[in-house]
Amino acid sequence: MTNRGVVVQLVRTPACQAGGREFKSRRPRFFDMYYVYIIQSDLDKGYYIGHTQNIEDRVKRHNQGRSKYTAQKSSWKLVYQEAYKTKSEAVKRERGIKKKKNKKYIDALVRTSRH
Repeated sequence: MTNRGVVVQLVRTPACQAGGREFKSRRPRFFDMYYVYIIQSDLDKGYYIGHTQNIEDRVKRHNQGRSKYTAQKSSWKLVYQEAYKTKSEAVKRERGIKKKKNKKYIDALVRTSRH
């Protein structure tokens, strides 16, 4: 079943557990996704790579100075993101990007995501 492009899964439950209804909807799976993200500082154009389940909230927290590394640099903007089904996949990818320690590689990722 879809609702404005959102897939909603209906789960059969006993009527007493579903508030008198035989079916109740389950939260769409994309809310359970984990994201690897790259943000860029407006101050020095440096990058920060991380992972999260809520990108908007995480970028907001970076801009509020609530992250030790990013608090020293002014405003941050999201320039790249990838979605993963599990946290372990996202962490593995984040580490893979960080392990390269190569600004050209990160620049290429960001550049390809804009096309």
